[in-house]
Amino acid sequence: MKRVFTCFVLLAMLAFAGCEPPIDENLDDKGDKTEQPGGGDENPNGGNGTTDEGGENPEEGDKSDGGAENKDPDDGGNDNGSGGWGDDHGSGGWGDEGSDEGELPDDSDNDGSKPKNNQLWYTSADGAIIHPFSGPAIPDGCSFGVDVVSNSYEGDKWVITFAGPIRKIAEYAFSGCTRLTSVTMPDSVTAIEMYSFNDCINLSEVNFPGIEVAVGDYAFGGCEALRKINISGKAYFGIGAFWGCENLVSINVPKWSDQVISYAAFRYCSSLTSITLPDGLTSIGDAAFDWCTSLSSVTMGDKVQDIGRLAFAYCESLREITIPGRVDDIGEWAFRDCVNLQSIYCRPTTPPDVDGIEVFLNNGQGRKIYVPTESVDAYKNAPIWSYYADAIEGYNF
Repeated sequence: MKRVFTCFVLLAMLAFAGCEPPIDENLDDKGDKTEQPGGGDENPNGGNGTTDEGGENPEEGDKSDGGAENKDPDDGGNDNGSGGWGDDHGSGGWGDEGSDEGELPDDSDNDGSKPKNNQLWYTSADGAIIHPFSGPAIPDGCSFGVDVVSNSYEGDKWVITFAGPIRKIAEYAFSGCTRLTSVTMPDSVTAIEMYSFNDCINLSEVNFPGIEVAVGDYAFGGCEALRKINISGKAYFGIGAFWGCENLVSINVPKWSDQVISYAAFRYCSSLTSITLPDGLTSIGDAAFDWCTSLSSVTMGDKVQDIGRLAFAYCESLREITIPGRVDDIGEWAFRDCVNLQSIYCRPTTPPDVDGIEVFLNNGQGRKIYVPTESVDAYKNAPIWSYYADAIEGYNF
């Protein structure tokens, strides 16, 4: 009898543990991301796609950290927390607050060219229906906050209709759905929560809401087919929001509301060729554009003060970079292994603090660092900068 009771207790403990929300154990004490977000054994979906009947398993691949082999000497140091939104927003963007606040956009004159506030449009690779949250291991409590009324095919797309307006795309809603090819959100959506579309490897088109949206941690991580980001309103991006979107070629977000680019937000976006950062940006997070190997043009606003560690590391196509005049700190390895980087225009009159001599390691042969003419001696004698004294030249900005 005692043996039977003991087995019952053990089974009850295991069942209770299975109801706990998943903990992101891919992050070490420094905030390092050492495995693919939402992938491997820690995948809340258990590796199964979101399908109408459970679906086929998404391709696991052989990459361990979001779309590319980890070659970083040290991958951690997320000093910016969760996207610079503060504790109120947590790791999923807005969290419980914010998504139910504010006035809804008026859709009374909706002509049918975009979803109403209570609709979500999508297409699938095989034309079949997709049910959100149908993966076998979706955490309890994931919800749009509004009941689904119908999921029907209308014209050339599927339409999910809700009982009322939706303000968020819920955590893990379509995570691992390999058949999802496009999604169009209503303007009422203000939050795309963490892992919402993670590892949707065939998702090539996302039509974002047009007012303001917070993109949660790893919301589109591993969306290999995604090519463009077009957001007409304001946008916030969480940690690893577009990590490993290896076919992403353009980002058009004219009104970035956050002052910080989060840790690894665009890491391993190996097809991205250019980026213009907003004027209000003050900090570029650690590894923000790490391993963007096709990135050849970067424009930063003049309010940037901090450039994180590994921020532009391994950007092999980058040939020149201008460091804005207010920058006072450059993180370790920020521009390491930019093997074609020839010209660094450093505008601050006071040499910024630099966290390690390898900040410009393995740049292009003959690389020059141009600094204000009146500051040449200051740079050549400053800690760390003195290591690059032979490359430093005066420039009239």
